[in-house]
Amino acid sequence: MIENKKVIIMDTTQEDIKYINELLAAKALILPDIPKEERSLRFPANILYRNAMIKLTEIVNVEFQDKEDKASRPYLWHLQSVQEKTIAFWRSPNTPWMKEAFNQLKADFQHGQDALITIEYILAAVSIAHDLLEDTPVTKDELKALKIPNIIIDNIVLLTKSSNRLSDDELTEYYRKIKENPIARCVKIADLIDNLDLSRNIFSGIKEKDIQRSRKYLTHLNFLLGE
Repeated sequence: MIENKKVIIMDTTQEDIKYINELLAAKALILPDIPKEERSLRFPANILYRNAMIKLTEIVNVEFQDKEDKASRPYLWHLQSVQEKTIAFWRSPNTPWMKEAFNQLKADFQHGQDALITIEYILAAVSIAHDLLEDTPVTKDELKALKIPNIIIDNIVLLTKSSNRLSDDELTEYYRKIKENPIARCVKIADLIDNLDLSRNIFSGIKEKDIQRSRKYLTHLNFLLGE
Protein backbone atom coordinates (compact mmCIF):
# COMPACT_ATOMS: atom_id res chain seq x y z
CA MET A 1 0.00 0.00 0.00
CA ILE A 2 1.24 3.48 -0.85
CA GLU A 3 1.59 5.50 2.34
CA ASN A 4 2.15 9.19 2.91
CA LYS A 5 5.62 8.99 4.38
CA LYS A 6 8.22 11.71 4.52
CA VAL A 7 10.74 11.16 1.74
CA ILE A 8 14.28 11.02 3.06
CA ILE A 9 16.91 10.81 0.34
CA MET A 10 20.49 11.82 -0.10
CA ASP A 11 21.32 15.28 -1.46
CA THR A 12 22.92 13.80 -4.54
CA THR A 13 19.72 11.89 -5.25
CA GLN A 14 17.63 15.06 -4.99
CA GLU A 15 20.03 16.90 -7.26
CA ASP A 16 19.90 14.12 -9.85
CA ILE A 17 16.10 14.04 -9.84
CA LYS A 18 15.88 17.83 -9.98
CA TYR A 19 18.28 17.92 -12.93
CA ILE A 20 16.33 15.26 -14.85
CA ASN A 21 12.99 16.92 -14.16
CA GLU A 22 14.21 20.37 -15.17
CA LEU A 23 15.88 19.05 -18.30
CA LEU A 24 12.81 17.17 -19.44
CA ALA A 25 10.46 20.00 -18.49
CA ALA A 26 12.51 22.47 -20.51
CA LYS A 27 12.46 20.23 -23.56
CA ALA A 28 8.71 19.77 -23.28
CA LEU A 29 7.67 23.37 -22.67
CA ILE A 30 10.04 25.63 -24.60
CA LEU A 31 8.24 25.57 -27.94
CA PRO A 32 7.23 29.21 -28.51
CA ASP A 33 6.75 28.86 -32.25
CA ILE A 34 3.80 26.44 -31.89
CA PRO A 35 0.40 28.16 -32.31
CA LYS A 36 -1.79 28.01 -29.20
CA GLU A 37 -4.45 25.88 -30.88
CA GLU A 38 -1.83 23.27 -31.87
CA ARG A 39 -0.10 23.45 -28.53
CA SER A 40 -3.26 22.40 -26.73
CA LEU A 41 -3.25 19.21 -28.77
CA ARG A 42 0.43 18.45 -28.35
CA PHE A 43 1.25 19.41 -24.78
CA PRO A 44 -1.19 17.21 -22.78
CA ALA A 45 0.65 13.96 -23.59
CA ASN A 46 3.99 15.45 -22.52
CA ILE A 47 2.54 16.82 -19.29
CA LEU A 48 0.69 13.56 -18.57
CA TYR A 49 3.84 11.43 -18.88
CA ARG A 50 6.04 13.99 -17.16
CA ASN A 51 3.69 14.05 -14.17
CA ALA A 52 3.61 10.23 -14.13
CA MET A 53 7.42 10.15 -14.06
CA ILE A 54 7.54 12.61 -11.16
CA LYS A 55 4.80 10.76 -9.26
CA LEU A 56 6.53 7.39 -9.69
CA THR A 57 9.86 8.89 -8.64
CA GLU A 58 8.26 10.12 -5.41
CA ILE A 59 6.72 6.70 -4.73
CA VAL A 60 9.99 4.90 -5.47
CA ASN A 61 11.93 7.19 -3.13
CA VAL A 62 9.56 6.35 -0.30
CA GLU A 63 9.23 2.61 -0.94
CA PHE A 64 12.95 1.97 -1.47
CA GLN A 65 14.51 4.48 0.92
CA ASP A 66 15.44 1.78 3.47
CA LYS A 67 16.18 -1.06 1.06
CA GLU A 68 19.59 -2.33 -0.02
CA ASP A 69 20.59 -4.22 -3.14
CA LYS A 70 22.50 -7.52 -3.26
CA ALA A 71 25.75 -5.58 -2.89
CA SER A 72 24.53 -3.94 0.34
CA ARG A 73 24.21 -0.53 -1.30
CA PRO A 74 21.14 1.73 -1.24
CA TYR A 75 18.68 0.22 -3.72
CA LEU A 76 17.82 3.70 -4.97
CA TRP A 77 21.29 3.91 -6.51
CA HIS A 78 20.50 0.91 -8.70
CA LEU A 79 17.16 2.36 -9.82
CA GLN A 80 18.70 5.71 -10.66
CA SER A 81 21.56 4.05 -12.52
CA VAL A 82 19.13 2.00 -14.61
CA GLN A 83 17.20 5.16 -15.44
CA GLU A 84 20.39 6.97 -16.48
CA LYS A 85 21.47 4.08 -18.71
CA THR A 86 18.02 3.77 -20.27
CA ILE A 87 17.90 7.46 -21.19
CA ALA A 88 21.47 7.31 -22.49
CA PHE A 89 20.52 4.42 -24.79
CA TRP A 90 17.51 6.35 -26.05
CA ARG A 91 19.48 9.52 -26.79
CA SER A 92 22.26 7.66 -28.62
CA PRO A 93 20.66 4.82 -30.62
CA ASN A 94 23.93 3.56 -32.08
CA THR A 95 23.51 -0.18 -31.59
CA PRO A 96 21.31 -2.39 -33.82
CA TRP A 97 18.91 -3.30 -31.00
CA MET A 98 18.48 0.34 -29.94
CA LYS A 99 17.99 1.55 -33.52
CA GLU A 100 15.25 -1.05 -33.86
CA ALA A 101 13.58 0.10 -30.64
CA PHE A 102 14.04 3.77 -31.58
CA ASN A 103 12.43 3.36 -34.99
CA GLN A 104 9.60 1.21 -33.64
CA LEU A 105 8.71 3.70 -30.92
CA LYS A 106 8.85 6.66 -33.28
CA ALA A 107 6.53 4.84 -35.66
CA ASP A 108 4.13 3.98 -32.83
CA PHE A 109 3.81 7.58 -31.63
CA GLN A 110 4.10 9.42 -34.99
CA HIS A 111 4.28 12.96 -33.62
CA GLY A 112 7.74 14.16 -34.62
CA GLN A 113 9.88 15.88 -32.00
CA ASP A 114 7.08 15.84 -29.43
CA ALA A 115 7.00 12.05 -29.69
CA LEU A 116 10.69 11.84 -28.79
CA ILE A 117 10.06 13.87 -25.63
CA THR A 118 7.01 11.80 -24.70
CA ILE A 119 8.86 8.51 -25.18
CA GLU A 120 11.72 9.78 -23.03
CA TYR A 121 9.29 10.51 -20.20
CA ILE A 122 7.84 7.00 -20.53
CA LEU A 123 11.29 5.40 -20.48
CA ALA A 124 12.30 7.49 -17.46
CA ALA A 125 9.13 6.50 -15.61
CA VAL A 126 9.33 2.78 -16.38
CA SER A 127 13.05 2.54 -15.61
CA ILE A 128 12.90 4.28 -12.22
CA ALA A 129 9.92 2.09 -11.22
CA HIS A 130 10.88 -1.18 -12.91
CA ASP A 131 11.19 -3.03 -9.57
CA LEU A 132 8.31 -1.28 -7.82
CA LEU A 133 5.68 -4.01 -8.17
CA GLU A 134 8.16 -6.85 -7.68
CA ASP A 135 9.93 -5.62 -4.55
CA THR A 136 7.39 -3.48 -2.67
CA PRO A 137 3.76 -3.81 -1.52
CA VAL A 138 2.62 -1.32 -4.20
CA THR A 139 0.08 -2.88 -6.58
CA LYS A 140 -0.96 -2.40 -10.18
CA ASP A 141 -4.41 -1.28 -9.05
CA GLU A 142 -2.87 1.43 -6.86
CA LEU A 143 -0.94 2.77 -9.85
CA LYS A 144 -4.13 2.78 -11.90
CA ALA A 145 -5.89 4.68 -9.12
CA LEU A 146 -3.13 7.31 -9.32
CA LYS A 147 -3.91 7.74 -13.05
CA ILE A 148 -0.51 6.45 -14.18
CA PRO A 149 -0.86 5.90 -17.97
CA ASN A 150 -1.48 2.32 -19.04
CA ILE A 151 1.61 2.16 -21.26
CA ILE A 152 3.79 2.81 -18.20
CA ILE A 153 1.93 0.36 -15.96
CA ASP A 154 1.89 -2.35 -18.64
CA ASN A 155 5.66 -2.13 -19.08
CA ILE A 156 6.30 -2.23 -15.33
CA VAL A 157 4.06 -5.30 -15.13
CA LEU A 158 5.94 -6.89 -18.03
CA LEU A 159 9.23 -6.36 -16.19
CA THR A 160 7.84 -7.82 -12.96
CA LYS A 161 8.66 -11.47 -12.28
CA SER A 162 5.75 -13.45 -10.86
CA SER A 163 8.15 -15.32 -8.58
CA ASN A 164 11.78 -15.27 -7.50
CA ARG A 165 12.00 -18.95 -8.43
CA LEU A 166 10.85 -19.13 -12.03
CA SER A 167 11.50 -22.36 -13.90
CA ASP A 168 13.80 -22.28 -16.92
CA ASP A 169 10.78 -22.32 -19.24
CA GLU A 170 9.08 -19.51 -17.32
CA LEU A 171 12.27 -17.44 -17.38
CA THR A 172 12.65 -17.99 -21.12
CA GLU A 173 9.07 -16.83 -21.66
CA TYR A 174 9.64 -13.82 -19.40
CA TYR A 175 12.60 -12.63 -21.47
CA ARG A 176 10.89 -13.46 -24.77
CA LYS A 177 7.99 -11.14 -23.96
CA ILE A 178 10.37 -8.39 -22.87
CA LYS A 179 12.37 -8.68 -26.08
CA GLU A 180 9.22 -8.12 -28.13
CA ASN A 181 8.51 -4.81 -26.37
CA PRO A 182 10.93 -1.95 -27.18
CA ILE A 183 10.35 -0.05 -23.92
CA ALA A 184 10.70 -3.05 -21.61
CA ARG A 185 13.64 -4.34 -23.65
CA CYS A 186 15.55 -1.08 -23.31
CA VAL A 187 14.94 -0.91 -19.55
CA LYS A 188 15.82 -4.57 -18.96
CA ILE A 189 19.07 -4.28 -20.90
CA ALA A 190 20.00 -1.29 -18.74
CA ASP A 191 19.00 -3.27 -15.64
CA LEU A 192 21.14 -6.28 -16.56
CA ILE A 193 24.15 -4.14 -17.46
CA ASP A 194 23.93 -2.40 -14.09
CA ASN A 195 23.59 -5.73 -12.28
CA LEU A 196 26.64 -7.04 -14.11
CA ASP A 197 28.79 -4.27 -12.66
CA LEU A 198 30.58 -6.13 -9.86
CA SER A 199 32.39 -2.97 -8.82
CA ARG A 200 29.15 -2.29 -6.91
CA ASN A 201 30.28 -5.02 -4.49
CA ILE A 202 33.01 -2.83 -3.04
CA PHE A 203 31.14 -2.77 0.30
CA SER A 204 30.29 -6.46 0.52
CA GLY A 205 33.07 -8.10 -1.51
CA ILE A 206 32.63 -10.36 -4.54
CA LYS A 207 31.43 -13.83 -3.61
CA GLU A 208 31.03 -16.99 -5.67
CA LYS A 209 27.24 -16.54 -5.75
CA ASP A 210 27.77 -13.09 -7.28
CA ILE A 211 29.83 -14.59 -10.09
CA GLN A 212 27.26 -17.32 -10.71
CA ARG A 213 24.47 -14.75 -10.80
CA SER A 214 26.45 -12.58 -13.20
CA ARG A 215 26.82 -15.50 -15.61
CA LYS A 216 23.04 -15.85 -15.69
CA TYR A 217 22.64 -12.11 -16.24
CA LEU A 218 25.08 -12.28 -19.13
CA THR A 219 23.13 -15.09 -20.79
CA HIS A 220 19.91 -13.06 -20.55
CA LEU A 221 21.66 -9.93 -21.78
CA ASN A 222 23.04 -11.68 -24.85
CA PHE A 223 19.52 -12.92 -25.64
CA LEU A 224 18.04 -9.41 -25.41
CA LEU A 225 20.84 -7.92 -27.49
CA GLY A 226 20.42 -10.48 -30.26
CA GLU A 227 18.17 -10.16 -33.27
